[in-house]
Amino acid sequence: MIDETYKLLEQGLKGWADKVKKNPKIITKLAKDYIKVNPDITSAYYHVFLKSFLLGQMAAHRGGLDRPPTDRPTGKLEMADGLTDKLISHPMSYKSAIEFAENRVTLSAEDFARISDELKAKAWTVGRLTQLDAVERVKQHYIKSLKTEINEKAFIEVVLKDIDVVTASKGLSRPYLSVVYRTNTMSDFNAGKLYEWSQDPPMALEFLGIDDERQTSICSARSGTIRSYTNPWWDTNTPPLHFWCRSTLRAIYEDEYEELIETDAQSRGGNLQKARKKAKEELQKIPKIKSNTGTFGRKPFLDNRFWKYTSAQQTRVAKYMIRDQLREVGRKTLCKDFKKDIPGYSRLNDIVNPDGAVRWEGTLNDARAGELVDNIPMARHLAEKYGRCVDLPKTREILGNLEFDAWVDGVEKWEFKFLEGVSESSLKKALRHAKRQANNIYLKLKDGANLEYAANAIGDKLHNLNVLVEFNGKSTMLEGAILKDRAKLYSHLTATLR
Repeated sequence: MIDETYKLLEQGLKGWADKVKKNPKIITKLAKDYIKVNPDITSAYYHVFLKSFLLGQMAAHRGGLDRPPTDRPTGKLEMADGLTDKLISHPMSYKSAIEFAENRVTLSAEDFARISDELKAKAWTVGRLTQLDAVERVKQHYIKSLKTEINEKAFIEVVLKDIDVVTASKGLSRPYLSVVYRTNTMSDFNAGKLYEWSQDPPMALEFLGIDDERQTSICSARSGTIRSYTNPWWDTNTPPLHFWCRSTLRAIYEDEYEELIETDAQSRGGNLQKARKKAKEELQKIPKIKSNTGTFGRKPFLDNRFWKYTSAQQTRVAKYMIRDQLREVGRKTLCKDFKKDIPGYSRLNDIVNPDGAVRWEGTLNDARAGELVDNIPMARHLAEKYGRCVDLPKTREILGNLEFDAWVDGVEKWEFKFLEGVSESSLKKALRHAKRQANNIYLKLKDGANLEYAANAIGDKLHNLNVLVEFNGKSTMLEGAILKDRAKLYSHLTATLR
C-alpha cells in the first residue's frame, strides 16, 4: 500500500512539474490550485483505515487475537509490526466488512455508516495533505537549487526524470509515508478495539508496549499498567502516543483478573480477601506518569467524534488554504444526517438557510439546559448567517482535557464565549481561557461593550486563531493579518458592528 500510494504521488508531482516547465512562475503559487485531489489516494487511505479498525475489533473480540501474557508470543505484537501487510485496498460495503471480520465483530449497519463517514473525511484530509506536502518539499528543494549551480530548467528536468531524486533528500520517501501509515493504522486499530469493548465492557485494560530497542520512554513508562476499563486515565493514554508508536491495549475480563489476583496472593503468601481489596483500589488509581504525549493519546469516540484532525494538520490545512475543501468533505460525510431525526439527539428544525443545521445530544429538559440556553443562539447564528452545520456535544469530564462547545462542519472545534464583562482585563482573561479550548472562537459581546477593549483583547490573545465577533445582532468573521493590527481591527469592528 505504501508503494502504491507513492506511485500515485509521483504521478501528481510529475503532472505539476510539467506545468511548471511550461510556466515557471507557478512555482510560487499555492499547490492546491495546480494539484487536483486524487480520488485514488483518498480511496487507498480509506480502505486501509477501515480495515485497521475492523482488525482492531477482531483483536478485541473475546477469543480474538488478544491473549493473556502467558499465551502471547514474545518479542513483538503481531498486529503492531505486521498491520499494513494485511491491508489490501478494494471497495468495502457493510456486508463485505462483516465478512472481512469473519463475522466476529459487533457492528451495526448504522454504526458502520457513521464510522465509514468519519474515515472518509480522515482519508481525504490525510491524502490531500500528503499530496500538498509532497509539492511543498519539491518547492523547497527548488528554492535551494536556485542558490547553487543547478538552474531552473535543469531542476525541472530532474523532477520530470525522477521524482525520487528530489524528494528523498527532503523527507518525502517511503519512510515518510510509512510514518503516515503507521500512525493512522495503529490509531484506527486501537479505536476498533475500544469500539468492540464498548459493546462487551471488560473489567480492566492493560497497556501493552513492545519491549525492544525501539521502544520509547513514553511507552516504556506505561507498559504493563492495568487499570479499570472506566478509569479516566485511558482518556489521554490510549495508543498511539507518538509517531511510530506500536503500543496497544488489551482487555482483561473478570475470570482472568481473578486468576491474576489469586496467583499474586499465593506468590506473596498473603490473604486472598486483602489481595482483592488492594487490587480493586489499585484499578481506580490514576497512575503517576508524566503526561508528555502532546496531541497523541486521546481516547477515540470522545466528544461525539471518532476522528479529530490534529493541530498539526489544522496548521497545514490553513497553510495550504484548503479549509473550505475540507469543510465540504465534512458536510458530505460527517454532517449529512444533521437534518434527520436521530435517536438521542435534538435539532433546530426552523433554520432558514438550506446549508445550515444545528443539533445536540439530549433535550432542553435534561441537565444540559443551562449550557444550551447560551450556546444554541450562537449555533443558530452560525447556521443561519454562515450556512454552517453545528453539533453541540455533551460536556464530559476528561482527564487533562479542556472542553470545547461545538463541532462545526464536522471538522472544526469551536469555543463559544458570551461575555458580559466590559473591562479589557475581563475580556483578556476570558479569551486566554478560550484559546486553550479551541482554535476557532465565537465571541458574543454584551450590548454596551467597548469595541476598542475588544479589539485590544483579541489582538493580544487571539491573533493566530479564527474569530467570529457578534455585537448588537451583527457579526464578522476574522482571521489572518487583521488580528495582528489592533488599529485596523478596531476600525473594522466599528465599521461592521455599530
